[in-house]
Amino acid sequence: MATNDIITSDLVQSQSSPLVELFELILDPSDNNPTLFFHPGVEENLSTLKFHPHGEANKNNNSEANEYTAIPMEMSGVESTSDGPGNRPTLTIANVTNLLRSSLDDEDFTFEDLVGTKLRRRRTFAKYLVGGDDASSPFEFPEATYIIDRISTRTNTLITFELAAPFDLEGVKLPGRFVVGKYCSWIYQGREKQGCGGCIFPSDSSIIDQNDRAQAAFFDIYDNPLVTNVSTSSWSNSTTYAQNVFVTYNNTTYQSKVANNSGNTPARNTQYWREANQYSTYSSSTAYSVGAYVKSGGNIWKALKSSTGKSPIEGSLFWKRVDICSKTLAGCKARFGYKAIADQANSQASIEQKNDIVLPFGGFPGSDKFK
Repeated sequence: MATNDIITSDLVQSQSSPLVELFELILDPSDNNPTLFFHPGVEENLSTLKFHPHGEANKNNNSEANEYTAIPMEMSGVESTSDGPGNRPTLTIANVTNLLRSSLDDEDFTFEDLVGTKLRRRRTFAKYLVGGDDASSPFEFPEATYIIDRISTRTNTLITFELAAPFDLEGVKLPGRFVVGKYCSWIYQGREKQGCGGCIFPSDSSIIDQNDRAQAAFFDIYDNPLVTNVSTSSWSNSTTYAQNVFVTYNNTTYQSKVANNSGNTPARNTQYWREANQYSTYSSSTAYSVGAYVKSGGNIWKALKSSTGKSPIEGSLFWKRVDICSKTLAGCKARFGYKAIADQANSQASIEQKNDIVLPFGGFPGSDKFK
C-alpha cells in the first residue's frame, strides 16, 4: 500500500491514535543557529515528543530522532483555496522569550529576530512517534513550509506571527531573482568566506579609506561601529561634544553623531548618539567576563559566558560573533562607504561616509554589475 493510502486510511478509520502537529523553526545556518523543534501538546500531554528527522524515516528511534518540546501555541488559517490570494496562517505562541534565549544561547534574542525565518509544519499520528505502536514504520501527511512574515499581535502573555508561503512574499517573482527595496539577499562576505554570492566585502573587514589607508571596518548588526583603543571620557550633561567624539555612559561607549551635542543622554541609535562597543585582541590567558568584546580570526566576538582559554569559534557556547551585516542598504553604505575620522591607519569610523563610491553588485537597484 502506498504511503498516502496508509495515512489516509488511518485518518478515516483510526480514532484511537490522536493527530499530532510538529513544528520546526529553521534558523539561519550561516550563523550556526540550530533548528528548534516544538509541539502544542497531544491530548493534554505536554511531554517531549520524538519523531524522525525530516526525510529520514529510518532514524525514528530514541538516539537519532528529533526532540519536540511542548509550548503553549496554536496555528490557524491553514485552509487552502483553489483561487484568489493564498492563505496567510497565523501562529500564536506564549511569550516565551527566555525559553528561546536559552535554546539559542543568545541573551540578545528578540522575537523580531524570527521574522524571515522558515517554519515547517509536520503532521502524523501519535502511534508513529518514537515509542508508539507503529514507530518502526512511520508515516506522515505532506509537510507545509511557511515564512514568518511579520508580528501581528503582541501582549505580555502571547505573540502572534503572520505566516506566508515562500512564494507569497511581496516582490518575489518565480523563477528568477527579483530585487526589492533596501534589503540585500546575499550572504555577508559570501565571495571570500564561502566562495559564492555577490557580497564581496572582505572576510577580515579590512577596507581602504578616503586617504588610501587600511582600516578595520567592523560594524554590528545594527550598523554601529566596533572599535578598539578609543580614548573616551565619562559623559557629562554640562559638556558640549563635537561630532565623532567618544564618551562612556553606563559602562557603554557612544559616538556623537552631531556637532554641538549638549545635554543629550547617550543611548543606542538616537539622533545624537550611536553605540560603539570596544574590543580587544583575544588572549587565551585572559579571563573574560560576560559581555566582553574581542577580535579573533578576523572577526569580533561577544562573550556569552565567563571563560578563560575558550577560543572564539562558530557554534561556541561561550562566544557569539557580532560583526554581522544588517542586510540593508544602510549597512552596505556603512561598510563600503567607510570614512575614517583621522588621516592615519587603524583610525575609527566617522559618522560621515564617502559619497563618491558606487556600491558593488548586491541586493540593491543602481549598484555595479556583477563581474
